[in-house]
Amino acid sequence: MYKQITKLNIYFLAGRLYHVKYSIATLNQALQPQVLDRLALAAAVLLVILLGHGLANFTWSVIPQSREAAPPPQPIAASATEQRPAGNDYRRLASISLFGEASPDDVATAPIEAPDTRLNLTLRGILFNSNPDQARAIIAAPGRADEHYRVGQEISRGVQIDRILADRVILRRDGQYETLRLPEDRLDDVASAPRRRGNPAAPSRVRLRKRRPPIPKT
Repeated sequence: MYKQITKLNIYFLAGRLYHVKYSIATLNQALQPQVLDRLALAAAVLLVILLGHGLANFTWSVIPQSREAAPPPQPIAASATEQRPAGNDYRRLASISLFGEASPDDVATAPIEAPDTRLNLTLRGILFNSNPDQARAIIAAPGRADEHYRVGQEISRGVQIDRILADRVILRRDGQYETLRLPEDRLDDVASAPRRRGNPAAPSRVRLRKRRPPIPKT
């Protein structure tokens, strides 16, 4: 009898467990679509919130940089205006001769030590003037009559007058300086030419070579 009661209790408990299991399965099937829908909605809301937060941070990080990158126009214009006088000052200082300027007369009359020329030229006379443009030299070349030469004029190919001094002429021959002298033993006294009216140049001096009298034929 005891065994029969125990067996009935086991059957009853098994039936109850099966009923509970069936109820739980039914409940899960009924609640599963609702849970999934709620989870999907919550995920969508969370994604929207995260996207909005990210866009807000990106916007606020870009706007300050664009404002700082745009330089104000007024300070740039002012700095450019302040720097211009500096360039003008440099040009003004460069144009100033700190040690003075050489006078054209001093440059033209500066002595040059050059060897005597070996060219077959004869210096007949010198019309000296402190102004190089007005000075003249009378030079004779083989096969030609006496001619008057000025500074810079070419006597022959590659030979030109560089300077005309009181007692000699400086020649420039192929880039080298040579001296054509007026012989001292054949000079007349130095004569001063009259100064022209309105000409501030120093008086000219003419030095002519004394020609020997012809030797009589025997």
